[in-house]
Amino acid sequence: MPQVQNMDHFMKLIHHHLSIPVHETPSKRKETSIFKTANPIFEVQGDLEDRKELGPFAQNTAWCDGSQCQANGPDAKPIIGIQYSCIDCPRDQTNFCSACIELSGQGIDHDRSHRLLEIKPTVCAICQDLLSLEVQHGDFFRGPYRQISASAITFQRIADRDGCVFCSFAWKALKQYPPVEPWPPAGDETVTIRWRQLWRNCCQISVVSSKPLEEFETEGGRYIHKKQNVKDMEHELEVYALLEQSHKRPVELGEGNDSVIVRVQRSSGSKEALELIKMWFQNCRETHTRCHDAELDPRNLPIRVLDLHGLNESRVYLRNTSQTQGEYAALSYCWGPGSPGLFTTAKNVHAHQDEGIEIGNLPATIRDTINVTKELGIRYLWVDRLCIIQDSTEDWTQQAALMCQIYSGAAVTLSADGSKSAADGLFCTSQTLASLEYKAYQDPKQPNNPFVLHQRVYHSTQQSRSQNNTQPIDQRGWTMQERLTSRRVLHFTTEELVWECRTLLECECRRQSHSSPHLFDHRRMHSLETTYDHWRSVVSQYTKRVLSEDTDKLPALRGLVTRFQELMSYFEGGDMLEDYLAGLWRGDLVAQLAWKAPSDRALEVFHKAKGDMSLIGLPEVMPPGIHTGAWNRIVHKRKHREGWHRAKDYIAPSWSWAQLHGPVTYLACRPHTPFISYVDIVQAKTVPRISGQPTGQVISGHITMSAFMVKDLRLNMMEYEYDDNVIKNVAVLTNLNDEFWIEFRPDDAQKIVNERGCRPSDIIVLMLGTKDLHPGPDALILGISEMGRMEYTGAKNKGDIRRDVIPVPGEIAEAFHRDHVTIRWVSFLVVAASKEFPGKYERLGCFDAWGPEVDVMAHLFVYSVKGTIIVI
Repeated sequence: MPQVQNMDHFMKLIHHHLSIPVHETPSKRKETSIFKTANPIFEVQGDLEDRKELGPFAQNTAWCDGSQCQANGPDAKPIIGIQYSCIDCPRDQTNFCSACIELSGQGIDHDRSHRLLEIKPTVCAICQDLLSLEVQHGDFFRGPYRQISASAITFQRIADRDGCVFCSFAWKALKQYPPVEPWPPAGDETVTIRWRQLWRNCCQISVVSSKPLEEFETEGGRYIHKKQNVKDMEHELEVYALLEQSHKRPVELGEGNDSVIVRVQRSSGSKEALELIKMWFQNCRETHTRCHDAELDPRNLPIRVLDLHGLNESRVYLRNTSQTQGEYAALSYCWGPGSPGLFTTAKNVHAHQDEGIEIGNLPATIRDTINVTKELGIRYLWVDRLCIIQDSTEDWTQQAALMCQIYSGAAVTLSADGSKSAADGLFCTSQTLASLEYKAYQDPKQPNNPFVLHQRVYHSTQQSRSQNNTQPIDQRGWTMQERLTSRRVLHFTTEELVWECRTLLECECRRQSHSSPHLFDHRRMHSLETTYDHWRSVVSQYTKRVLSEDTDKLPALRGLVTRFQELMSYFEGGDMLEDYLAGLWRGDLVAQLAWKAPSDRALEVFHKAKGDMSLIGLPEVMPPGIHTGAWNRIVHKRKHREGWHRAKDYIAPSWSWAQLHGPVTYLACRPHTPFISYVDIVQAKTVPRISGQPTGQVISGHITMSAFMVKDLRLNMMEYEYDDNVIKNVAVLTNLNDEFWIEFRPDDAQKIVNERGCRPSDIIVLMLGTKDLHPGPDALILGISEMGRMEYTGAKNKGDIRRDVIPVPGEIAEAFHRDHVTIRWVSFLVVAASKEFPGKYERLGCFDAWGPEVDVMAHLFVYSVKGTIIVI
C-alpha cells in the first residue's frame, strides 16, 4: 500500500528533523545500573505525563551501532527494549542496545568517557507516535488517514514541552496557519486531527469540524456539496518538504500519491518551463512503449504544412506535401471574436508558398507555437488558419474530414488552453499555481527544518478543467476532438503546464501524475458496451461547448467518430464500420435516444462558454423587497435560459441531440451497467448533405420504432409556484381524465409554446428501457433528469383499482419491478405529431423515473399499447 509506506517515510522525516537532540534532553546521573560498562549512565529527568511506558520487548526508533548488531548489516532491526544514546557523540549518531553496551568500547572502540543516556521505550499516549495507529479508510473524496483526539489544553501542554514530535508539530503548525477563527479552541474542547499522506513529499493535517452539515452548506459550500454526502467535514493544512522547481525534478511515472510535488514556474514561456517541456517530450519518446509503438509506421504529412526551416529564418513557408512523410506539430487554439490576424485564402495561398509568411505578422499564439516547435526540434507545423484555404468550401470540407488523421499523426499537439484568441499568445505569463503562498514552518528549537505549510490547494485535474469548461479552449467545440485524437498534448493552461500522452498524464506541479486514461485504448474500454458508454459521456461534454456555426455541430466530431468506429470494429471482430446516425450509433440506438435536457449546472457551464454571464445564478425564489417589475425581468431571463432554442438551420432530426443549440445529459452508472431496451428498431436512416460522407452534415433522417406507448396525453406548459415559494416554468403531462401529474423538462419549452400553444394534446409517451444501479461504496449515478412532482391522482379520486383490474402489459411488466437490491431508472420518450409531415412524429423530450416515480409510470402504462411510429 504505497500511501501507507509514504506516510511512514514522511513521519520519519518529521521525527528526524524535529525531535529533541539527545544532548539537549534534561537528564541526571544514574547511580546504579544493572549493566557492566565503563561509560557513565544517565537517565531522562522529568515525568512521563502524556507518554506511556512500553514493555521490555517493545521496539524503539533507533538502530544499534554496536559491533554485534552492526554485523547484521542491512538486515539490522531497531533496538528492542531500552536504548542507550551517546550524549557526547555527534547528534543522534551513536546508539546501542542493552547487549552491546556491555562490550568493551561497545565493540567499536567507543570513548569510555562518553555519557550514555538510558531511554526506555515509551509512546505518546495521544498519537502512539502515529505510525502505530490503525489506518482508517477514507471516503470517496478523501484518502485513508490516521486519527488522533485530545482536548485543546492537552495538545497545548504537549507542544509546550515538546512531549511528542507529531502532536507538537501538528499543534504548532495549526497555530501558525489557523484552520478556523477563533483558534485555538477552548481548553476543554475536544479536537480531532487526521493525518494523511497526499504525495511523497506532502502530508495533510486536518481538523475535523464539530459544526453540523447544514452550517457548512449555508457558508457557501466550500467544504461540501449536497451531492457529495461527505460524513465529516475537515479544515485542511498541507505540509511540504523539499519543494523543488518544476524543471529540476526528473519526469517519472508516479501513481496516486507516489509523486513529488514541485513549484510551478511563473510563466509557461520561461526558459525553465521550456526545459520541462523538452524533458516531457524526450522522456515520452525514449521510455513510453505505448507512445513509441504508435510511431513505428512512417507518417504522411497533412496536405499542407508550415515549413519552419526555410531560407529566411524570419519567415515560414506553406508547403504542399504530396504525401511526403515527415514529423510535424499541430496547434489547437481559439481563433477569438472576429477571427483576428492573417489566414490563408485562395488569393494569397501562392504567395504563402513562394514568398513565405513573415512570422512577425502572425498572431501571438502562432508566433509562440513556432518558437516552441523549433525548440523541440520539429521542422513542420500544422495550423488550421494557414494550412486550410479558408474561403474554399471544397478545401475546408476535404480537410475537416481528415482532422482525425491530422491530430493523431502529429508528434505533439500544442494546446493554447488559457488563451481566448489567437492574439493572446500561447503562454500564460502569470500561472496561478505559481503564486501559492508557502509559509515556512517556524520552530525556534529547529530553525533549519525543511517544512513549509499551505492551506489546502484546490487543484483542478485536466479532466475537471475540460468537463467544467474552465479554460477558454474547453469552451470551443472543435477543440474537443483535437485533444482526444492527439497522441501527445502539451496544455498551456492559466494554472500550469500539463502533459498528456497515451502513457502519462502529468501536470507541472505533479499533483496529478498517473497513467493516462487514454480514451481510445481498447484495453481501457473492455467491451463494446463500455465503448458506447464512453460515447454518451463524450456527447454530454461536447454539447456544453460552443461553435461559431451551428452547422459545424456534426463535422466538429468527425475525427472522434472515426476513432470510435475503429474501436467498435475491434470489439465486433469485423471490417464493417458501425452505422453512425447524426450523432448516435445504430448498435446502441435506443439507449442513445434517451438523452435529456440539461441540468442547471450544465446550462451554467454552457452559458459561461457563450459569455451569457447574466443568465447564471438566477434566483428561483422571489427575493424579499424586490418589486414586481424587477422580478418579472428575472423570470423572463430564466425563460430565455431554459429556452436554449434549436439551431437556426436544419442540423439533425428531432431525435438527435445535435439538433439542439446547447447541452444534453445521459444517465450513467458507475460501475457500468447495461441499458435494457424495450424498443424494436424497424428502420433507422439519415441522408448526408454530401453523398458518401455519412459522418458529416445531414439533410434528413427518421427512425421507425415499435414500442409500448401511451397515446392521447395532454401537455400543460405553465408557470407553477411550489409550497416553498419557488417559481418554475414547468411542463406537465396528464391524461384526458387528469389522473396524472408528470413533470419533466422538455427539450425546448419555448418552441413548444410557439408552435403548439400552452396545452398541446395528442402527445405520446414511449417507454425506451431501464438502467440499474447496484448500491455500494463506489457506486455513482450521473445525469439524472431533474424531475418535479410526479403523482397518480386517480387513486384519490376513485380508489386504486386500475392495476388490479387491468395490469401492465406482460412484455414490459419487468421494467416496473422494484426491489431492495438495485435502484432502477426507467427512461421515457415524449413525442408529438409533426405539423409539417402528417403521420410522422417529432421528439419533445425525454425523462427518467425512479423510486416511487416508477409506480406512477406503471399506473400510466396500464393504458399502453404496442405500436409502430416514425420519428423524424
